[in-house]
Amino acid sequence: MTGDHSHDTDDLDLLDQFLAAYANSPDRKATLTQWQRDHAHLNDELHLLATFETLTGLRVPREIGGIDLFGLIGRGGMGVVYEGLERSVGRSVAVKLCPAVGDLGARERFLRECRTLGELHQTSIVPILSAGREGLWLYCVMPLIDGESLAELARRARSTGSSPLPPLPTLIVQTDFSSPENAITNPGAEYLRSVVEVMVLVTGAIAYAHQRGVWHLDIKPANLMLEETGHCWVIDFGVSRNTRVDSLQHTGLTMAYAAPEQWVGEGDARSDVWALGATLYELLVLTRPFPVERSQPDKTHRPRWTPKPLLTLCPNVPKDLNAICLKALAEQPDERYQTVTALEADLRRWLNGEEPSARPWPLLARSRAFARRHQAWAVACLACVVGMVTSLLLIARGEYLVARQAAAEAEATAAHANLQRETDAHRQARVWNLLEQARDRLTNPIAGRRADIRRLLLAAARERQRISDPVAAGMLATAVRSRYVESLGLLDAKNIVPKTNRTLPSSAFHDWPIDIHPDGTSLAIGTTRRPVIWQRDRERPEITTENADGPRSRVTFGPCGRHLAELRDDGSLRLWDETATTLVAELLPPRGDSVVRAVAFDTKESRIWAACADSRITSWDLATRTESQDWHIQPKPSLLVSAAAFAHDAELVALGDSTGTVVVHGANGAVVTRITTPTGRKVQALAWSPDGRRLAVGTEDGIVQVYRRNGLPIYRVSISAYGCSATIRTPL
Repeated sequence: MTGDHSHDTDDLDLLDQFLAAYANSPDRKATLTQWQRDHAHLNDELHLLATFETLTGLRVPREIGGIDLFGLIGRGGMGVVYEGLERSVGRSVAVKLCPAVGDLGARERFLRECRTLGELHQTSIVPILSAGREGLWLYCVMPLIDGESLAELARRARSTGSSPLPPLPTLIVQTDFSSPENAITNPGAEYLRSVVEVMVLVTGAIAYAHQRGVWHLDIKPANLMLEETGHCWVIDFGVSRNTRVDSLQHTGLTMAYAAPEQWVGEGDARSDVWALGATLYELLVLTRPFPVERSQPDKTHRPRWTPKPLLTLCPNVPKDLNAICLKALAEQPDERYQTVTALEADLRRWLNGEEPSARPWPLLARSRAFARRHQAWAVACLACVVGMVTSLLLIARGEYLVARQAAAEAEATAAHANLQRETDAHRQARVWNLLEQARDRLTNPIAGRRADIRRLLLAAARERQRISDPVAAGMLATAVRSRYVESLGLLDAKNIVPKTNRTLPSSAFHDWPIDIHPDGTSLAIGTTRRPVIWQRDRERPEITTENADGPRSRVTFGPCGRHLAELRDDGSLRLWDETATTLVAELLPPRGDSVVRAVAFDTKESRIWAACADSRITSWDLATRTESQDWHIQPKPSLLVSAAAFAHDAELVALGDSTGTVVVHGANGAVVTRITTPTGRKVQALAWSPDGRRLAVGTEDGIVQVYRRNGLPIYRVSISAYGCSATIRTPL
């Protein structure tokens, strides 16, 4: 500490006089007691000088190396420290003295400290200004630190009457110490923060030393000096080790701050971590982590201490600081911070409100810390979250309202659909009732039944148009049209009065295949051997039993009437002249496996086509008798054609089979449409309308269904329902 130089000179004179009297006194203890009683303000200095004089027997000079020495500052294991004035530059300095004779270990530690400080240049490590030897003294010159050691500040903190404690720098100038020492006080947030700020400076200095290969190995509050400005200095590198040149030393250690491994003669950079943790512990709760009486290492005894958690001594110590301190004080070196830099980083994280590695935070705590550090970002994120949540709520509410409206609309639609279905069911029942009434009128031969049937069918048609279901309406449309054609068509057929009756010969075979000449003057009749022509104004031709009994050929006139095609049951196809007296050509020989189902001529009768049961389509040029296969239809060996029909000029061909399926092919063999009859019975007959736009399909159960060219049904007639047959020649 600095002071008035004249006053310091008087004190130094007194100390010199004391040294002279003490050295020559036969009873040194009595001399010391007398001087302490007469000069109470120099009690500590007198005690130190007496101890030092006893050890060395040397007197401290008044001047050394151009520096005037004034007051005694303190004493260490290697010597004493005086305040001095460097005359050449007029600055106050601290001069550390060590006897050049006597204790060799102390002299080596003094020189090691000088060399170490000469290599380290860091703002928190006290620098060495100069060093040398003068007479029997070794000396080194360092800046005079205007402050107190952390050990003294801790003592003052234990003795202060204020609660919570003030920051550490404030304790330097505080003089009110009314409370007894060792009292547990409330540290307070400001005090705790000031301690951590000081320890950040200290750990930074020690980390720098470690990077230069220097281990301090004697870190303790007494070796840390704090100025009023808050700057802290690390002093006393007397027991440090330079890993590049020195071996590990274990003398001069302060065992209360020595790591457990140092007690058994070991140690490394992590020993400084332990000492820093012990210093931090003492500054936070004002008590040492371990009570130690031993002053030197004992290689036979390694302490196994577990420090009390800081929270048990001071509940207001933050949990993060508690975790940092206890991790630094871990008994096993591998469980501590592995470097001082890691300890410094955790302390800085605590100061910045960040998560330390010693105690990971839960997610909520991390979020709060981030918000404190980045308030602008936190506000922006909060605004975004609030906006997003609000938007999501609005969207959810909108979707809920839309869903509720959709549900209401769906409910209304379902109710309307149910009502419509009930209405349609009632109307369908009425349509079927009207159709049944029309059927009843057909079977009852009453007067005016034709008009009555027409009225009922028209009423059914009007009722059908009011049905909303398109499928049901389409089915009923087919039923109405079918009933109309069936009723009125059969009624007309029953009322036909023929002008001339022609009776064919009777036979065991009930059907006689016939075809009428295009000019209506003759009738071709198919027999078992050859066709027979019956002229209109002539008597019925004679048909022998040989020609009548057995399967009869089908016959077809050409559109010009010049040719007559005979389709025989043995699979052969023969072409006759119009009188059936001359065989023009046998186009197909007898074949039992494939029967010709239909033939067709072109309009000029220059070409003929034949459709066989195996789906093959063959054509001939009648002028040259040249056969060709210009229809490419894939045959189905397992399914034979039961009926066939060519449309106008052989543009289309319809092939029906025993499963009730009708396939319509174009001239190139491509499938135009495919029709499946409702009953699935064998197709017995096929017939095209003259314009080729309608196809009538007759099945073996007596049902005739009329279809459009695209396969849509138009109407159906039950030909056999009333025991009669009819051929409808009107365009459909």
